[in-house]
Amino acid sequence: MRLPDINKQKKYLLAVSGGVDSMVMCDLFLKTGIVFGVAHCNFKLRGEESDGDELLVKNWCETNSIPFFVEQFETKNYAADHRISVQVAARNLRYTFFYQILEAEHYDVIATAHHQDDNIETVLFHFFRGTGIQGMTGIPFQHDRILRPLLHLSKSNILAYAEKQQILFRNDSSNQQSDYTRNKMRNEIIPQLQEMFPAFKNNIAENIERLKAVHDLYTQQIEQFRRQLTELRGKDWFIPILKLKKVQPLATILYEIIKPFHFNYDQSLQVLNMLDSASGHRVENDQFIILKDRTF
Repeated sequence: MRLPDINKQKKYLLAVSGGVDSMVMCDLFLKTGIVFGVAHCNFKLRGEESDGDELLVKNWCETNSIPFFVEQFETKNYAADHRISVQVAARNLRYTFFYQILEAEHYDVIATAHHQDDNIETVLFHFFRGTGIQGMTGIPFQHDRILRPLLHLSKSNILAYAEKQQILFRNDSSNQQSDYTRNKMRNEIIPQLQEMFPAFKNNIAENIERLKAVHDLYTQQIEQFRRQLTELRGKDWFIPILKLKKVQPLATILYEIIKPFHFNYDQSLQVLNMLDSASGHRVENDQFIILKDRTF
């Protein structure tokens, strides 16, 4: 098992929790000779267990002479102060910390240990919640300065590698609880689907790759429609109604054209109803207004 082809000239900051996924990622990076450091967040949500995670990662870095960066957070207090969930608070704190290290220590890329099973969970989560084609393409291998080098590996691959290489790691007991939607998906729904359809995970993984190609084609076509149907005059965009009515599927194309201006699908249906209305009708959000003005 190895890392995919990545730029070995860059410096990587590995986000490491102490779990099997991130500790395997550390081992794979160590064997490549790529320059990297390790960042660990102690969210202080599991008492001594959280401190044990931190100690494991710290000891691994010291043993292997890897730069180690750690921060302890009062996550519950932060969540309460900002009126957000603990999960959102942890994510905000985590990435703020990572980007601070990135800038201060001159790293180029953050590497996280998301794997194929995480990708499957994400796609199912999007599907059941409601999503467009993009939501069905899963987690991107790289976005902005975040890289996910284990995305091609299944959880079973990672566990087998950890056992073979005798890699030390810690289990997060909270992952076994189904209090949160994603944990319920992982612990209850996916095992039932796999029992009914043994090839379920492989099939979903293959479909994700197919849907990425479909999304690329879809995006190219939408951009063609966007160029054909929109005209910038000063600070305003104009869409000719007669020309718009001739395209199909109209509702989808209209939604994609106005989506970059932060309008949702329900609002796009309101705009659709405006096409045959009198001038002056409008749909608006916090930043933009769509106005019916005669033939535009």
